[in-house]
Amino acid sequence: MSDKPDLSEVEKFDRSKLRKTNTKEKNTLPSKETIQQEKECVQTSEDGNLLPRAVFSNA
Repeated sequence: MSDKPDLSEVEKFDRSKLRKTNTKEKNTLPSKETIQQEKECVQTSEDGNLLPRAVFSNA
């Protein structure tokens, strides 16, 4: 057994048989505006846990 891999199949590979694939971005990052809106809607409690601003509205 040789330490070198068998490349005979790779040498025979025909790239022209590959099909063109169109990719679509499925998981986009939020915009700066969206991040800012989320920051404005969340406050931190005394123990460091994030709580919705509505919890503090009656305090």
